[in-house]
Amino acid sequence: MRGSIIYQVQTIFKESGINRIGTSKHSDKEAFRNSTDEKVNWHEIGQNTGIYSYSTADDYREIWISAFKYAKAHFGVKDIETIAGEHLQAFLLAKIDQDVKHATFMQYAAALEKLTVALNMYAERKETGNEYHFSEDIDVARKKAHKTLQKFEGIRTYENPEELIEMMTDPIHRLIASIQHIGGARMDEVYGIMPDSIKPDNRVTVKGKGGKIRDIRINPEDHKMLSEILEKNGNFKFDKGNYLYHLKKASAESEQKYNASHGLRWNFAQNRMQEVQKNGRVYEQGLVIVSQEMGHERADITEHYLK
Repeated sequence: MRGSIIYQVQTIFKESGINRIGTSKHSDKEAFRNSTDEKVNWHEIGQNTGIYSYSTADDYREIWISAFKYAKAHFGVKDIETIAGEHLQAFLLAKIDQDVKHATFMQYAAALEKLTVALNMYAERKETGNEYHFSEDIDVARKKAHKTLQKFEGIRTYENPEELIEMMTDPIHRLIASIQHIGGARMDEVYGIMPDSIKPDNRVTVKGKGGKIRDIRINPEDHKMLSEILEKNGNFKFDKGNYLYHLKKASAESEQKYNASHGLRWNFAQNRMQEVQKNGRVYEQGLVIVSQEMGHERADITEHYLK
């Protein structure tokens, strides 16, 4: 493929079929599970599904561009279709040498796993005959990162909240967890949502501590599912204890430390802060935005989530 690095990355994203924004992630995953009689794990599901949110698409393309630039500078790679696992492994090892945060490294690794999927989908559509197998090379760097990069023990984020949510077998539990993760809602704010809380543009109004009202944004598919439940039942109530039990069970199955449902708010705070700063906001401005979206009265409370 010819063209600039950005052009080639955009071409892979647009023409491979990896772009599934606006479609149901859960439906695609269920379809893949039903297509095989064998039990599939999280990695296999990821290798057979696309990208479903604008924020993930932006983050992943940025990482693809960075990895491609590294491969060009250090290995002379000019065509993204000729990129190899050794190039991506070298890129990830360089990030370890830069002492990036462990969570940041894991995002790099996840993005490059998805690049593998996109390249294979592109090759199949264009009938180029190319095949890409980067997982083993990425895993070498991932294992080193687990041993080398420091994990701050005082935080309550989940290392891979997407996998945690996917491990939950009940669609209602997945919906609750996803709303907490994407919208930053407390469990008690999700419980009891009423039909008039549903707003346009994938927003939901919730009542927080002290009766404070705010709007949160959720995934389009979650917005649709929640709307359907409210139309049928008149409210969104669930067994909180049962939800927490299955959240803890999913934590164990995905080999992550259990941080209760509030851990998903920690993930929201850190992801949202990164997002607003990428959009040009300085730290103080970002802190105000994230505090408001989490329903905090004081910025120092939000800073506790950003450690």
